[in-house]
Amino acid sequence: MGSFDGLADVYEEARLRYPPELCDHLVAVNVLRPESHVIDLGAGTGQLARLMASVASRVTAIDPEPDMVRIGMQATRGIEQISWLVGADNDLASLVGSPVDLVVIGNAFHHMAQRDLLADLDNMVCSSGAVVICSSSVPVWLQDTDWSRDLRSALSAELGREVSSGGTPDHVSDSAVLGASSFSAVAEWVFERDQRRSVQNIVGEVVSSASGAIDEAAAARLTDTVTAHAEGGTITELVKTTALIAQRPQS
Repeated sequence: MGSFDGLADVYEEARLRYPPELCDHLVAVNVLRPESHVIDLGAGTGQLARLMASVASRVTAIDPEPDMVRIGMQATRGIEQISWLVGADNDLASLVGSPVDLVVIGNAFHHMAQRDLLADLDNMVCSSGAVVICSSSVPVWLQDTDWSRDLRSALSAELGREVSSGGTPDHVSDSAVLGASSFSAVAEWVFERDQRRSVQNIVGEVVSSASGAIDEAAAARLTDTVTAHAEGGTITELVKTTALIAQRPQS
């Protein structure tokens, strides 16, 4: 829904982690290897960076918000493969000089100047490399369940406007943008799983996405809304992780 400035602690605590199956798939299709240099662009606090570092020898995590980088550095302390930089997508060419093998972008591509970025990546990503656009799941306020519909209605009331899909990942649009770039060979990978998730974690995702618009009183009201659907303080969520794996067409 907007900027995460000042919300890095909540983001780190509440955001869903990517499943290890994503890493396994990227290895299986040979875009992630032990010798890879990976960039996690728009890294947040490094959820994808941590996953990539389980295989890759070098991961550069980049985020435009210093607070995200600070919390990310704390969260990844001791993982020697990961280094951190403050920067945005339009800074990438000046931040990273050497060729890279893989660029991963999680829950962030919709915030970026996509066509300009892909043109820059064409000059940075090695000939056999890939760009992977990921989303960890459908946002909690946009799911097709009673608890999510009630949360969406309550959130709309708190924000004073109808909450829709605007400002969230759109894989149809993303695929079209990738298809018009040098990375036009696009394969979609989807992984679904049921997961029990705490009410606090669900509301934390909303708070971390709302650009500071949800104060403690509003968060408490949203908590009451979700709690009405909870069993033992948790909700069953269908988590749908998606990855668009984009490469240059092979001649």
